[in-house]
Amino acid sequence: MNILVLGNGYDISFKLLTSYRNFLLTTNYLLTHDISNITNVGNVFGARELHNQDKKIKESYDLYGQVYNSTVLDDEQIQRLVELARPNKWFSYLYNSFNKNIGWIDFEKEIAMVVSFFSKFLEQKYPFFSTIKSFNSKDDEYIITRAFGFFVLPKEESTNSRNGMREVRPEYIIESPKGSENEIINKEKIIKELVEGLNELSEMLKIYMKCFVENVIKQLIKEKLIGQYSVFSTVDTVVTFNYTNTYEQLTPDTNVIHIHGDLSNDIVLGVNPDANDDLGTANTDFIQFKKYFQRVFYETDHAYLALINRLKESSLSQHDKVIVMGHSLDVTDKDILAELFELADEIKVIYHRKEKVGEYIANLVRMFGKEKFDMWRLQKGLEFVPLDMTPEQERKVSENKDRDYLYALRDAAVAIKL
Repeated sequence: MNILVLGNGYDISFKLLTSYRNFLLTTNYLLTHDISNITNVGNVFGARELHNQDKKIKESYDLYGQVYNSTVLDDEQIQRLVELARPNKWFSYLYNSFNKNIGWIDFEKEIAMVVSFFSKFLEQKYPFFSTIKSFNSKDDEYIITRAFGFFVLPKEESTNSRNGMREVRPEYIIESPKGSENEIINKEKIIKELVEGLNELSEMLKIYMKCFVENVIKQLIKEKLIGQYSVFSTVDTVVTFNYTNTYEQLTPDTNVIHIHGDLSNDIVLGVNPDANDDLGTANTDFIQFKKYFQRVFYETDHAYLALINRLKESSLSQHDKVIVMGHSLDVTDKDILAELFELADEIKVIYHRKEKVGEYIANLVRMFGKEKFDMWRLQKGLEFVPLDMTPEQERKVSENKDRDYLYALRDAAVAIKL
């Protein structure tokens, strides 16, 4: 069986605007302009303001401008997107983090950082805290006092501000135990509002993807502006981390598993397990932010689990090849990648640009260690191959794969400090 694993780089290879950066910039554009004058996708993606902020939007518009200009936007959906975005703390925090070079992976790391901070901060029992002792970094202070300061009193309203202390707003304080006059932070209420905000962010992302990406794909295919890569002609099953249905539209009747949901259903938007999920020390306060929880809760992993069971049952009777394209191989999806790689008899990672190979190697070694990485190269033929190689190119890669591996490993060693 040939299994294709897709990340967002697949959609981006067609210059579709599916990155979180595209989403955040476009949503902010809608927030700051009169949406009554915005009737089609081209009104947004054709805006010089966005072209100056994101060259990828300009490149996509230069290619597909005619289709964008003819794709009508749903007024109710756009209004809903704006209504959700305006008060959303997650959106404002992520939008204001552009200096961190946001991409798909960095976006999830930002969410993880916020979750980690609140997990530690809410261990405090007192409704007042020191801005010096409570924070480990400027990021922490920004998260609590500005980005997510919805439960913190301004200094001028805080009775303890003269002593360098900050206070939690009264509506986020409870008496515990009742009748004791002992006040503590109502962490359940704060976590609930953080979860609701992230759920609204997921809805916003779905609206953006539907209106600005998925609604144009059919027309792009019809006009033969995009087409499927020939290298995927022998693929049996696709496991995609993407929410869009680009692959299905390009290759109908293919078995495509959306491990993180799709735009017609709930989607998974969260972080990976950490030490708080370990047996014996499990802290489930923030479990709703974890991808594994959301996959179970939203029932997005049923088809994937069935695939894993089939692979285990047929491990001795068939050759299973895993092909990866458009995924950074970062730790954010380690649990899924580890299962597929362990069960595979052969692993191929497709790259679009040669300079990405060093990054892929570094990420794999970070996740699994150099020993396992080398074992996979030896036993599973793990190698990195360019997209849509000719037979001659395949021969050259095969002849020189050890040399190319050493060069890439040398480049990656700087990042992983081997």
